[in-house]
Amino acid sequence: MTMLLLVGVTDSPSIDVTWTTAIDGGICHLLGGKNISIGEFILFTGATLVLQPGDTVKVKATSNSVMRLDAACTVTETFIPIG
Repeated sequence: MTMLLLVGVTDSPSIDVTWTTAIDGGICHLLGGKNISIGEFILFTGATLVLQPGDTVKVKATSNSVMRLDAACTVTETFIPIG
């Protein structure tokens, strides 16, 4: 994943972005406890996140408030044959 864009559509109390690896269940917090207002955005670029099969990237609210947050990402899939 080379880009992640988060855009606030409604005021959000707080959001977290986490990457969980399938191989060992390890969790990496990419963003934690960030408030995003209407129209505000966060853009992650400049690095490449190499995901393996089964890995997940989750964007979620950290409170029970109703919110809307749009997210988009750029991913390149690479097939490497065995042998």
